[in-house]
Amino acid sequence: MFKKMGIIVVIAATISCFFMFTCSADSNSEVLVDINNVQVKMDIPPRIVNGEVFVPVRETLNLFGMEVEWDHSLRTAVAAKENKAISIKAESNKVLINDKYIDFNSSSFIHNDRLFISAEIFEYGFGMVFNFDSEKNILNVWSMDENDITIGGNENIMIKDCIDSIINITRRYRPDKINDEMENANKLYDDSKYIEAIESYEKILEGISSKKNPEEYGYINLSIGHAYLMLSQNADMERNAINAIAAYKQALTVDSSKIQGAANYSLGHAYNMLSKVRDSVVNNNLALEYLDSALKVFKLENYPLEYARIQLQKGSSYIGLYAWGGNVENIHSAISAIEEALTIFEEEYIIGYAMGQNNLGICYSYLSYSENPRENLNKAIEAYEDALTFFNKKEFPYEYTNIKNNRGLCYINLANINN
Repeated sequence: MFKKMGIIVVIAATISCFFMFTCSADSNSEVLVDINNVQVKMDIPPRIVNGEVFVPVRETLNLFGMEVEWDHSLRTAVAAKENKAISIKAESNKVLINDKYIDFNSSSFIHNDRLFISAEIFEYGFGMVFNFDSEKNILNVWSMDENDITIGGNENIMIKDCIDSIINITRRYRPDKINDEMENANKLYDDSKYIEAIESYEKILEGISSKKNPEEYGYINLSIGHAYLMLSQNADMERNAINAIAAYKQALTVDSSKIQGAANYSLGHAYNMLSKVRDSVVNNNLALEYLDSALKVFKLENYPLEYARIQLQKGSSYIGLYAWGGNVENIHSAISAIEEALTIFEEEYIIGYAMGQNNLGICYSYLSYSENPRENLNKAIEAYEDALTFFNKKEFPYEYTNIKNNRGLCYINLANINN
C-alpha cells in the first residue's frame, strides 16, 4: 500500500573484447557528460560519429550500478540489475531491454576494443531526456522520473538544501591546519565535480591521522560523505548512499560534539536516501535515530534553521515509514514534525516553508484514506496551495506540475465523497 519504488537510473562505459571496428569521429575534442546538471567523469569519453553522440557501454552502465558481462561468441554486452536487463550486440541497431527489442537510429560499434552505443540508450533504457550542446561539447542528460514528489515532496530541492546547510556547518568548523589542497577539493565540490572532489579528499586523507589530527580527519570524512550523497541523487543511489554512510561513520568516531552533530545530521539524510532503494523500514528508522541524535547538538535556541530542517527530514522519514507499512501513527508523527518546522520556516526561510507545506499536503492526503476524509482533503489542498505560492511554474516547473497534480487528485477524491 502506497509502496514507494525508488527508481534508479543507469548509464555506461568501457568493454573489452577481441575485435575492433574502425570508425572515424566528427570531432577529436573530448565530449563531457552532465547528468541532472552534475558533471560525470568517464575514463572513456563519448564519441561523435556523423553528428551523433555514442557513449561507452560498460562505463555508462557501471556508473549506475549495472553489472556488465561480455559474451565473446555472440559479441554482445549483457547487463542486469534488479528488474532491469539490457543486451547490446555489436554492430546492431537492435537493443534488447527487458525482453523487448528496441530499434535505435544507429548501430553500436567497437572502437579501440570498446563497445559504444547511441545516446538513445538514456531514453529507451532509462526514461531519460538528452541533448548535445555542440558549442560546448557537452552531452546533457536529465532524469524524467526523479525522486517521487508524490511520496517525498520536493525531495531533490530539500536534500540539496539540507546538504548545503550541513556543508556550511562543516566548513564553519574547518580546522585551521587545513591547507590549499583542501581549498582546491572544496572548489571541485562547489563546481559539482563530485567524483574529482572525492578523489582529492581521499588523497588528503592519506596524510591525516585520526589520532594525531582528529578534527581534520572528521572534517575530511564529512566532506567525502557530502560528495557521495550528492552523487546518490544522480547515479547509483544505493552504492553512493552506502559510501556516504561509511564516510560519515568515520567522522562520527572523532571526539568532537560539533563534528559528531554534523555526522549524525548527515547520516539521517544518507539513511533516508538509502531507504528509497532498499530496506525502507529499517533505514527510515535508522534515519530517525541519527536525526534525533543530531538534535542534541542542533538545538532550537542555537540553530533554529538546522533544527527546522532536521524536523522536516524527520517528517519525510515518517512519511516513508507510512508508505511501506500503512501505520497511521507515522503520518501523525510526520505532521507534528513538519508543523514544528513550519513555525520556524515561516519567519526565517521561505523555501523551507514551501517544502514543508508540500509535505504537509502529502500527509493530509494520506490521512484522508484513514480518517475524516473531507476535512483532511481540504487541509491537503490548502497546504498544496501554500506551497504553490513559492513553487511557481517558471522557476520550478517540475515541482509546480507535481504539486498541481497532487492537488488535483485531492479535488477528485473530494468530489467523489460529495457525490
